[in-house]
Amino acid sequence: KNNVMVRKLKHLIRTIAIKLWEHTYEGRLKYLFQKHDSNTLIVVFSGFDVKPLYNYVRTLLQIKCDKMFILDDFGCRGSYYWYENGDDKPMRLVKSLITTKLNEGKYKRLITLGTSKGGTCAIYFGLMFGACDIYAGSCQYRIGTYLRSDEPVFKAMMGIDASDKERDHLDKQMPRMLSLHQHSPSKIHLFYSKDEHTYQDDIQFLISDLDKYNITHEDTISHFTNHGDVGKYFSPWIKARLTEI
Repeated sequence: KNNVMVRKLKHLIRTIAIKLWEHTYEGRLKYLFQKHDSNTLIVVFSGFDVKPLYNYVRTLLQIKCDKMFILDDFGCRGSYYWYENGDDKPMRLVKSLITTKLNEGKYKRLITLGTSKGGTCAIYFGLMFGACDIYAGSCQYRIGTYLRSDEPVFKAMMGIDASDKERDHLDKQMPRMLSLHQHSPSKIHLFYSKDEHTYQDDIQFLISDLDKYNITHEDTISHFTNHGDVGKYFSPWIKARLTEI
C-alpha cells in the first residue's frame, strides 16, 4: 500500500513539474523547455504510446544543456510530427519552433534524439537543421508500410480515405530526406537490436541508404526482442553518451 502511494505521489509531482515547464507554440504545439544557458540545444522527439507523452525527461534531467522536448499529440496517437488529416501543419509548426529556438539561443550545437517514431523524427529534423549529432533508437524508415498495420493512426495522419497512394508517399519521406542531405556533416548514432522486427522491417534499409548517400553513422547493437523495450536500453546508453559532452 505504501509503495502504491509513493508511486502516485511521484506521478503527481512529475505531472505538476511538466505543467510548470510546458509551453504552447502558435496555440497548438506543446513542448517543454529547460534552459541552462548552454551553447548546445538538445531536441527530443516522442515515440508512440497509449497516449502522447514526453520522452526521456527524467533520463536527461542532469544533462546541463538547453533541452526542448516536443509533444506529438496530433492525429490519433501521433503523426511523426508530419501530417494531421492530410495537412502538413504539424511539420510546419515543428520547423518553425526549432528555427525560433535556434535563433533565440544562438546555439553553436544542435543534438536531436528519440526512439521508435521519435528516432525517425530525430533523423528527419536533425538532417533538416544540420544537427551535429543525431541519436536514433530502433526507428522506422518505411513509414507508410509500417503504418498500414495501424489504420487509425494512418488515417488520422493522411485522411479518412487514405490508401496505397498515401502509403507510398509516406514511404518516400525518409529516403527523400537522406537524398537531399547527401554527404551531410551530421553524424547519426543508431541504437538497435537485430533480435526485434524493426531491424528487418526498417533499419537494414535505413543503413543501406545512409551508406548510399554517404551520411556518417555509428551503430550500437543491443540485445532485446520486444520493440517496446527499446527505452529501457536506450535510456542509460543516451545518458552516458550525453554526460560526456
